[in-house]
Amino acid sequence: MARIKKAKRQNDIEARHISKWWLVFAAVVGLIGAALLIFGLTDKTELTVSYSESGSGVDYRVYLLPNNSYAESYIYGTSDRSYPTSLIKYLDLAFNYSVHFDAPVEGELRYKMVALTSADKVDNTNSARLWSDEQGLYPEQSVNINGQTLSIRESAKIDYDQYANMIRRFESEAQGVSAKGSLNVAMIISGSVKPENFEVAVPLDSRVDFIIPIASNSSVEAKTSVKNGADATLRASTDNLERAHLVSIISGAVLLAIAAGVGIYCFVTHRLRLRAHPYETKVKHLLSAYDGVIVETSRIPSARDKNISDVADFDELLDVYNSVHLPINYYHDRNKSYFVISGDKNTWRYIIKKSDFGKHGQKD
Repeated sequence: MARIKKAKRQNDIEARHISKWWLVFAAVVGLIGAALLIFGLTDKTELTVSYSESGSGVDYRVYLLPNNSYAESYIYGTSDRSYPTSLIKYLDLAFNYSVHFDAPVEGELRYKMVALTSADKVDNTNSARLWSDEQGLYPEQSVNINGQTLSIRESAKIDYDQYANMIRRFESEAQGVSAKGSLNVAMIISGSVKPENFEVAVPLDSRVDFIIPIASNSSVEAKTSVKNGADATLRASTDNLERAHLVSIISGAVLLAIAAGVGIYCFVTHRLRLRAHPYETKVKHLLSAYDGVIVETSRIPSARDKNISDVADFDELLDVYNSVHLPINYYHDRNKSYFVISGDKNTWRYIIKKSDFGKHGQKD
């Protein structure tokens, strides 16, 4: 019997050591998982390359119908000039798209020329698009870049009266709707380039616009614009970096889940071990097996002026019960359970102490 008790105690000690090691394992795994999760959720550093399109624009001339007012057959286009629409013969546009990168790039860009004619309804408060029509001027073309600089030059002759007639036709069909006409001739650039320090190519989109109003018997002023202005930035596609962060987030979440599962398992096991303490098990067994003769009381019966006999076994208390036919009173505090038969002169007690089962739950 002594060997069995010693083996049980040793097993209990080993079980507690294993539980502690599992808790240490859960803590380490949880710290690693938290670190991976934090890394995965942090902001990513993007590679960037700046570029400038400051050399882009449109040089143009406004060619005139024969007249006695202008000595030259054309007017150089500038931002501070107006052009009489009744004298405009055609527009000679020279588009220039120029881009300079801070680092060498390689790739392919495509460009096309379009003419967008539109009519807007105008009142004193707002403007709204009524109609528009887009026509391609040239088939789309492509150009390769391998370095830091690229220039694209393309020209177009625009019959101003052709587009003015489109606005007049719309106004006629719209039956009296007054519309403000506009012509936008644009060079549209699209494609992708790969800077030398990027792992993948990134898109580049831009455009150069020439806009002139369309009006009858009036004067108009043209303007030009470049989509990206003087400075812009290419940002690296961070597919590999994103993948690393995604893997980090998933790994961190999985490790945290494992750590939480191990922690919950250890907690539940510990609680079950406490619930299954031999002291509590024995008391519950007696209460369940002899509930017909045991009466639970809120306080221990008084034994003053009585002979008190402590019995060593519950079976002996049952022998007393069978002899005197008095109920067995049950009372307990935090660490002891009392089973008491109280007669007129004598009191018999069977006491179960938690301490009798030792530190690890074995009966001493």
